[in-house]
Amino acid sequence: MSETKTITIKGINDDGTLDLKPNDGNINVKKKDYVKIEIGKNSGVASIDDFTDDSTNSIFSDPPSSTNSWKGHIDDNAAPGTYEDYTIYVTASGSNQRIDFDPRITVNK
Repeated sequence: MSETKTITIKGINDDGTLDLKPNDGNINVKKKDYVKIEIGKNSGVASIDDFTDDSTNSIFSDPPSSTNSWKGHIDDNAAPGTYEDYTIYVTASGSNQRIDFDPRITVNK
């Protein structure tokens, strides 16, 4: 049975990185799970602008994007132990400051 794993943007750290929950956005998933990225209340983040795959092995059959409300589907054929490094790009509230952060999603063994 698939689950939805949510990564919440809690805020912007003093060093300009994103405060992500859980585990700084580094999560474990199973085949067929969904991954959703959302902006937390009072986070100081106005919008999610992009999600890019920085890995050679994509684990998504349908990656998070603005067209699917930042919810992606893990491929049914994703091999256990594979991972995807990705970058989340956001815009800070009240400015044009663009912030990026690079967590990892790993398929459970």
